[in-house]
Amino acid sequence: RYGDSPLESQLLTAYSGKQLKMNRCNSPVPYLIRTPCINIVGSTQTQRIGELFTKERIASGLIDRIMFVYPKEQKPSVWLLDKPDTDISTLSEKRWKVIMDKILDLPMVMGESQSSISPLILNMSDDGRAYFYNWRNRLCETAYSTCDNAIQESRIMKMDSHVARLAVIIQVLRWACGESHMQFVDIDSIKSAIRIHEY
Repeated sequence: RYGDSPLESQLLTAYSGKQLKMNRCNSPVPYLIRTPCINIVGSTQTQRIGELFTKERIASGLIDRIMFVYPKEQKPSVWLLDKPDTDISTLSEKRWKVIMDKILDLPMVMGESQSSISPLILNMSDDGRAYFYNWRNRLCETAYSTCDNAIQESRIMKMDSHVARLAVIIQVLRWACGESHMQFVDIDSIKSAIRIHEY
């Protein structure tokens, strides 16, 4: 509900990792964000999801950059009375805090000029890259198996970037849980990201 705000074009720019220029009415000089990272996570009622699909958003590609998730099981979970010392939610919260603290404690490496951040880049392992490329090529074959442009699924062409980004997140989470390393994105993280995409 942003009306004439440039937010949508800024989201498209940030998704591609390009720098953003922000003009604020109370600042005489525009802000320059060299390496933007904008993550939006949320939920909505299923009856209202159609409001997102305007002609403009579809044409701009914004909708293609959103990963929609819908639960397979819609039956509400049963609430259980647990003893305080064995409360699963409390144990989960403590474990999640340990995981997040480990990730947030990763050192920030500054660039040579000390005014820029030097990113930690995790490349895919050789077998992971081969698996990812094969999956992506099969996805493209499916998308373009028809000659009718009107029914080709444009969202499919953004799925590879969703999967690659998810694979990095999964690799970092596995490292934080003591299940893996942070040297590269391995095939297990890539397979997990593909499973999330398929879900």
